[in-house]
Amino acid sequence: MYQTYFHNMKQQDPVERHNVQIANTFRDKFHRPVSCIVWTQEKHSKLVASYSYKTRLVEPESSNENVCFVWDINKQTEPIYEFLPKHSCWQVACSPVDPDLIIAGLDNGTVNVFDIRAGINCVTSSSIYNSHFAPITSLLYTHSRTNTELFTGSPDGQCLWWDVRNLSNPLDQLPMSIKLSADETPNLSNAEGVSNLEFDRGLPTKFLCGTESGLVINANRMGRSHSEILTSYWEAHSGPVRAVHRSPCTLRMFITCGDWSVRIWSEEVRTAPIIVTPPYRYEVTDVVWAPLRYSCYMAISDDGVFYFWDLLRKQKQPVATLNISKFGLTKLSPHWKGELTAVGDNDGSVFLLNLSDNMVIPGANDKQLMHQTYDRETRREHIIDNRVKELRLKARVEEEMPVQIEPDESSYEDDFERQTGEYFDLVKKEMTLVGGVFPENCTLTE
Repeated sequence: MYQTYFHNMKQQDPVERHNVQIANTFRDKFHRPVSCIVWTQEKHSKLVASYSYKTRLVEPESSNENVCFVWDINKQTEPIYEFLPKHSCWQVACSPVDPDLIIAGLDNGTVNVFDIRAGINCVTSSSIYNSHFAPITSLLYTHSRTNTELFTGSPDGQCLWWDVRNLSNPLDQLPMSIKLSADETPNLSNAEGVSNLEFDRGLPTKFLCGTESGLVINANRMGRSHSEILTSYWEAHSGPVRAVHRSPCTLRMFITCGDWSVRIWSEEVRTAPIIVTPPYRYEVTDVVWAPLRYSCYMAISDDGVFYFWDLLRKQKQPVATLNISKFGLTKLSPHWKGELTAVGDNDGSVFLLNLSDNMVIPGANDKQLMHQTYDRETRREHIIDNRVKELRLKARVEEEMPVQIEPDESSYEDDFERQTGEYFDLVKKEMTLVGGVFPENCTLTE
């Protein structure tokens, strides 16, 4: 009974298992697509979800179809709060200092402020004459002393800065005109439509802007001229940029998604991404970095599948996948503690995912290894870029050099025969002029 069995068995390496489970589901009774999901900034966080069809050209029959919900993550039967915008809500944001304050960006271009303690209607709103001319596609809080300033983006081609204490007029306005000729001035007619914005408090004056034409623009508000504000851009995707996020490991690296791909970029390389994942079978709708694990990111696609990637484990395939819904997934929002992730679909359902510990807790050397990966891939792209430039320069020099056509051997024989015949014809003519006297042993042959 007390013998040691299997003492000869070789010790095997532990198997790392990545586990993703659906912890809860919050359903919309109108079955509207989820347009945005955010977490409230408090100890016991709640989920704020907005719903919009985004392609509907007419107003809904009832204004109640514009209602948005605040969910308690432990109660799935009904929302704990509701707020009712006057128009369809595309974007929402929660105040970093007051969890009861919710900012909504509507499809008519206006910004509404809701206080869930005051009721379902908005407490203040921007004027339609001083707002965007198209739906608000991105809404983020920015760095300020009072934590009351935010900025919005829209396909009308401009970014507007607001103070929630006074929405009568925007604080600042910036047309996203990046491809300008020497005689053009930046305005809305030559601006790029904004599809997504990214802001990190580690860079309080900088932000990234994804456009409808597939560009990612690097902007710095401290610039004096328009060219100094919009410093550079990357040609990221062949369609609209669905999401752009800076890495929590290093702010010089950011991730984007659009069309059927996810790409990781470096601010030091303008020509190409440093890491490209294999193409997906369906369109990628959202992507975001894992909040605590520096080497990981999450992505969702239009076939209802959730993907979890770890760049230090595998770069060619995800470490975990989960088919969440039979409808296409639209939005992805992880909690800042990393354990929970909210995912929305086209049928109005918000799924709360629970991730295993090895997908949440970072390793001791993860940050250092990711820095090494970033430096290695950036250096590799620099080498490739320099080599491509050398080849292009060499090709250009060869095109400018005069082309020397090598004569053919057959052309040499034809020229010799022709010149020989002309010579003897000339000799015969000269001899005829002098009297036609030929030596007896002279023949006109070769």
